[in-house]
Amino acid sequence: MKHVILCAGLTLALLVPGAFAVAQDAAQKAPATPAPAAKTYTDAQVKAFAEAAVKVQIIQEQARDQMMQVVAGTKDLGLDLYNDMVRTAQADPALSNRISQSMQAYIKDAGLDQGAPAAGAQPQQKPAGK
Repeated sequence: MKHVILCAGLTLALLVPGAFAVAQDAAQKAPATPAPAAKTYTDAQVKAFAEAAVKVQIIQEQARDQMMQVVAGTKDLGLDLYNDMVRTAQADPALSNRISQSMQAYIKDAGLDQGAPAAGAQPQQKPAGK
């Protein structure tokens, strides 16, 4: 079930400009938004936020690298073609629909709609003696 939801999320991501352009420069930022009213945070809260933000950034970089490896290693694809297809699908509902249908078929064919673990996921260990 998680994988079906993931598919829907990935399909929606195709509609959001740049959402899945894996070769996109991570340094690009959205336009500045107005700053909220000043608030006071404790030193402990600021330190905790900083630690979490660094860890999140590391995870995002690792995930980006993994996505790029998957795309680059996919037969008949590659990063340039993948990014081109993402951009085209954002402007072409017919292509977006074809991709969505193909993703759903892949999920079904791979058995990912049956609650199977995602690729690279570790199988759960059964408790000893059972």
